[in-house]
Amino acid sequence: MSQNLKSYTRGWPSLAAVVATSILVAHCSDLSGRDKLEAPTFSNLIVVMIDTLRSDYLSSYGGHESSGEFLAQLATEGIQLQGYSASSWTRPSVATLLTGLYPQRHQVLSRDDALAIRTPYLPEMLRDNGVQTAALVTNGNVSRLFGFARGFDLFRTEMGAGKPKAKTAVNRALELAEQFSPPFFFYIHLMDPHTPYLPDNLPGKPDVSYPAYIQPQQVLRGEVEFNKENVTRLKSQYLGEIQEMDPHLERLMSELDHMGLLEDTLVIVTSDHGEEFNDHGGLGHGFTLYEEMLRVPMILWAKNGITPRRSEATFHQVDFAPTVLAALGQPLPDSMDGQSRWVSILGENPQSSRDHLFHLDLDDAKAEAMNQEAMKLIRQIESSEVELFDLGSDPLEKVDLATDRPTVDRLDQQLRDLTRELEEAQYDSDHVEPTHSVREQLEALGYLGDD
Repeated sequence: MSQNLKSYTRGWPSLAAVVATSILVAHCSDLSGRDKLEAPTFSNLIVVMIDTLRSDYLSSYGGHESSGEFLAQLATEGIQLQGYSASSWTRPSVATLLTGLYPQRHQVLSRDDALAIRTPYLPEMLRDNGVQTAALVTNGNVSRLFGFARGFDLFRTEMGAGKPKAKTAVNRALELAEQFSPPFFFYIHLMDPHTPYLPDNLPGKPDVSYPAYIQPQQVLRGEVEFNKENVTRLKSQYLGEIQEMDPHLERLMSELDHMGLLEDTLVIVTSDHGEEFNDHGGLGHGFTLYEEMLRVPMILWAKNGITPRRSEATFHQVDFAPTVLAALGQPLPDSMDGQSRWVSILGENPQSSRDHLFHLDLDDAKAEAMNQEAMKLIRQIESSEVELFDLGSDPLEKVDLATDRPTVDRLDQQLRDLTRELEEAQYDSDHVEPTHSVREQLEALGYLGDD
């Protein structure tokens, strides 16, 4: 399948062709007895979404050796892929994850956009097929207000004026889990690596704690000097949040196992987007489409039924919903842009997602990007300015190759053509105003107001 799609050298296949081919492959996998033997299905699914977790800060992805020790254990015992988010902020990324649609189709793009009721939605599909669905949400961007509660039998939010920590979120998640009976789908959204970075102590410096910390917003407002030392402090605080979250994730899994809820259950740990620490002159997220914003963990784990392996193969969020539907033995709809990767993931050499597509529309930041093989094009929507990078030789995107006009023109035209096709088949999003409680939390997280 991947090789067939890559054979389009003069442009992307039409949207209809992509969807039709994806469905054909998925259904062939479902109907083939041989594939059934190679790709067992599970009754239950647990998705742990760790907000703002860039993969290269985890030891299993080559990051700090003491970061995410339990996450590293899950990666060792399961399947680790290189995940890619569809955008660099929460709402459009989670919308893509749970719809199997690119942002240009689901149209949850900017601050006041909410999922429309017509949009295909994974929790609704599972519930309609007899699966109990539940969510513990700690980010207002994924709240009932913005349409994300649709299809969930149990939908609990834990927000308040600040950032919920993993200890509290895990406690609430376990309370919800007491009501489960298989088959079930459980979505858990943890916030710890998101700003404000407030670990109990800095890694290796137990005498340094809040309120001595600084935050990206202070640096960007000029209240704290933007220098190497302060960027290092921010990185340390971010790492501290990951380290302190990790044992609570272990506690979550241990308690769920004690409750018998990990039997015949696929667990997936991922993130909605990454974070920048002066990689390209900025801090935080939601304003560019560089790799530090898009590369996220994708770890699949189960007590039995999958062979552990670590692969550099990429996994784009648009493929998530069709893949987990296949993993649960559920029918695949004809409405998704993504394709099931389930059979490939379980193979000895998992194939990468087809060419990636990304979108950003948050305040003044409006950009699109795509990569074909190793070449990645980023285009600013309003100015049409472009950047071109060879991720094979320049994975940190330091050398702009935009002077290569033939490659730029080819990729830019393909990006424009694909975007046009997606927008012609788009769903209409709803538009809402944040409630007081949601606005209060989004302001605390830096999404609204002067921050």
